[in-house]
Amino acid sequence: MDNTGLWSAGDAGQSSPIILLGRGGGGTRLLSEFVTSLDVFMGNELNVSFDSVEWVKTIYDLSISHWSEGQADDAAVIEHLRATAAQVLNAGGKAKSDAWGWKLPETTLIAPLICRAFPNASIIHLVRHPVTTCCRRSHMTSRPGTPMGMAALSAAYRYIGRDVESIANDPTHIRNAASWAFQVDIVLKTFAKAKLKSLPLTVTYEGICSHSVQTAQKISDYLGLNTPAQTNPFSVDANRTCAVAIDGDEAAEVWEICQSEAMQLGYEQAVIT
Repeated sequence: MDNTGLWSAGDAGQSSPIILLGRGGGGTRLLSEFVTSLDVFMGNELNVSFDSVEWVKTIYDLSISHWSEGQADDAAVIEHLRATAAQVLNAGGKAKSDAWGWKLPETTLIAPLICRAFPNASIIHLVRHPVTTCCRRSHMTSRPGTPMGMAALSAAYRYIGRDVESIANDPTHIRNAASWAFQVDIVLKTFAKAKLKSLPLTVTYEGICSHSVQTAQKISDYLGLNTPAQTNPFSVDANRTCAVAIDGDEAAEVWEICQSEAMQLGYEQAVIT
């Protein structure tokens, strides 16, 4: 910090934020809610999904620019990310010793930039099986009706080798699958190349649901924070775990698109009964 006691962009860049990655609709709310319970400052304004709302404009603008215009990874972008962090921290009156971070699913789209801007970050990546993720509702990054959605989805279609012109007529599960595969690939490649102080941690939605206490301890240990004394560390809504009736044909189409990335994460094709 400078002698005024305020955060500068440089301070933010040298600090160790906790950054939560994961495609929206895959359970990232649970992760953010749990990290918040560890007394980590995740922003001054959190929505019902525990997204860090103050990051929306910066992350959206950079994501749209990067995937629509091919913006270079230049110093100005890094400075912009750090300046946003400083603004959020100053607005919250946070001290340099406070644990802080953010969660916004679209952050995944610019994961390489995030790692360059915050090389001391602790990054947790939440994943969920592509079939149970994609055979349900859509997410911002798989809806073509907004600039953010169209930029992300167009890039996802190019990644899987599907004609961008087919976006308008494709069903939701195909758009979701393209989005899932694309974003997982971004993170896997980023983790393989990024020069971070700490290796990122990957956790699964399935682990949160079936081994909640162990998963909570794994996250706490990774962050060097104490796990709250509670028997149910994650507020899992049982109605949202496997409540969606999955069509076998749709599941097969999703797996065909996502299997390469899914298998790198240890997933196998789901059996639909």
